Amino acid sequence: MAGNIVVTASTGLVITLAEAKAQMRVDSDMTDEDTLITSLITAAQSKLEKRYGWALLRQTRMELLDEFPSGTDPMTVQFPPVAAISSVEYLDEDGAEQTWTATEYQTTFASVPANTLLVFPEIRPAYGYDYPDIRETDINPVRIQYTCGYDGAANVPEEIKHAVKLLVSHWYENREEYLYGRVASAVDFAIEALMADFCDPRKMAA
Repeated sequence: MAGNIVVTASTGLVITLAEAKAQMRVDSDMTDEDTLITSLITAAQSKLEKRYGWALLRQTRMELLDEFPSGTDPMTVQFPPVAAISSVEYLDEDGAEQTWTATEYQTTFASVPANTLLVFPEIRPAYGYDYPDIRETDINPVRIQYTCGYDGAANVPEEIKHAVKLLVSHWYENREEYLYGRVASAVDFAIEALMADFCDPRKMAA
């Protein structure tokens, strides 16, 4: 029953209220709908994260796995971009919780510059070590905790920010229902194009 859960959710917005208003041509001194617009920004961020499997702002997640890979095959995590692997925990053959000693495994982060964000970082046993033995009858006996997402709105790529703006603007102008046809199709196509380089292909293929 492999899966992925949020341990610590991200905070903040990838675009400002002022930027959203500028996109929608709403006067900055009109504040009656500030709460609505802010909620639309939050909803747009959540929608894009779930649709594309891409973490927008810094957050902590946990990957839940049914087992360790065979031999020295690598394992990885969902929801890139990944900033760091925090820990690998597992249930041993007696069902007791254990933390895999960091010196006994290696990650792709060891071979890249500091503060690099990776899409599919690999985790595998270090030289001379094997994956720990687990009791495979347990549910999710392997758990990888990691940090992902961009460190602040200033570091979020402009393509992602513009996708958020388009979605917020579309929802603001069409509040009661989703419009099918040329307008909706154009917005969808634009967002797909903007997010093309920021998606988990495994999720998109599902």
